[in-house]
Amino acid sequence: MFSENTCVLNSYISGTSTGGILALGLSVPGDDGKPKYSASQISGLYERNASEIFDASYFSFGGMAKPKYNTEGFEEVMNSYFGDTLLSQSVTNTLITSYEIERDVPFYFKSLRAKIAPQRNFFMKDIARATGAAPTYFSPARINNLSGDLFTLIDGGVVINNPTISAALHGRLLFPDVEHMMVVSLGTGITTKSIMYEDIKDSGGIGWINPLLSTMMDGASNVVDHQMKYLFSSDPRKSYYRLQPTIPVGNSEMDNTTPSNLHMLNILGERAVNEFDDQLKAIAKALGDSERLKPRNLKLGKTQSLWSPR
Repeated sequence: MFSENTCVLNSYISGTSTGGILALGLSVPGDDGKPKYSASQISGLYERNASEIFDASYFSFGGMAKPKYNTEGFEEVMNSYFGDTLLSQSVTNTLITSYEIERDVPFYFKSLRAKIAPQRNFFMKDIARATGAAPTYFSPARINNLSGDLFTLIDGGVVINNPTISAALHGRLLFPDVEHMMVVSLGTGITTKSIMYEDIKDSGGIGWINPLLSTMMDGASNVVDHQMKYLFSSDPRKSYYRLQPTIPVGNSEMDNTTPSNLHMLNILGERAVNEFDDQLKAIAKALGDSERLKPRNLKLGKTQSLWSPR
């Protein structure tokens, strides 16, 4: 977010599911107070630890009978990256989404709130486990805040697969006086795969599980993209970039961790960098020309719930 007069910047990073884990990784403080991991280091998290994260569960029948993967490996990998780092220690303003199934509400992990209230503070490794708890793939996460309250959480993608609007709204609340807002939305890829009538017309609950999850998440993400384009296109003080690579259907399964698929995903990533070269250069220039801006002082009001988007 920028002020045209003073050319100052405040960064705000947000993510859901894999995007949430990557956002947390970029927010971990190192011994020097700067980010512990570079973007290249954290982006290789799945490639280096795929076999541990996707540890198949016996007799799950592809996630139909019980979660497709055990959680122990997933949790061990998150612990190795985040340790006992708290959300309140984030080196930048961070917003991660999840969904609380027992309370039936979207759940927002916000670093600025975590700094001022223990009931809003969690271990990063637990947040990563929660935002990555994709239904049918992993069991829900049962985690505690620093006040000892227990929450049951699943992948935020079920309701907020694209958290761009949530991040933009929270950024505006934190920095109400800025004149120029720039939002960069990084997608994890879209496919051209459609659900054909002939393939689904006689399907019941089992047949609809995977197509429905995909449709809900991709559909919700696309709606947010259209809304952001509409909201930002009419205001010259707002800049919105959506960088979303296209992924062939054969490489689109999120748990396909074969060496050949991971190699192809790397190639597709390199292709996307070239495809979005102009946008990336514009973003880098804007960031390089700016200085930091401090957020307004925040206080946790009595009427604000733990999952309030504010």
